[in-house]
Amino acid sequence: MLISMILLAFTLSIDALGIGIAYTIRGVYITNSAKLIIGIVSIVVMRLSALLGAYLHYLFPGRATTYFGAAILIVMGIIFIAKSFHISEEVPYDLDHSSSIEGKEAILLGIALSADSISAGIAIASLGVSGWAISLMVGTLQYLFLVLGNVLVTRVKHVKKLNAKFCSIFSGIIFIGIAIVRLLS
Repeated sequence: MLISMILLAFTLSIDALGIGIAYTIRGVYITNSAKLIIGIVSIVVMRLSALLGAYLHYLFPGRATTYFGAAILIVMGIIFIAKSFHISEEVPYDLDHSSSIEGKEAILLGIALSADSISAGIAIASLGVSGWAISLMVGTLQYLFLVLGNVLVTRVKHVKKLNAKFCSIFSGIIFIGIAIVRLLS
């Protein structure tokens, strides 16, 4: 179960690495307070989604919620893979064109990075995974991946080849794999 939670948190947070890399390459700085805001937004969105999933698990006990949760993860995996062919490398959240992400921009970016967490939170809770643990993992990894993206670009020049397409395909494969493992267990 712990390995599944770590993989899910990693998968839901990997987009933050792509954002950290893309923003740094384009000269847009995400302040430390903005990274913290993004992490907190991710925790809140994931927790609320997990609560909804737990409620659904209560309404439909037994294997029905396991199948439902696995189906959501499989669909998300397919969507992630399909999205990878249409990813834009644009950086739209620098609303004031200051080359810095702060305050309201961080909240918007946090919501955008957490959008996948909504359906995943429902799926995860319906699979019986702890909502608090996964929420904290996702928020922490979002923050760490934003920092890592910045560090990698500034210190390792060939990291610029790591793009959002790769991150999206990798995430999709992990979602589908976790769903299959949960169905077989």
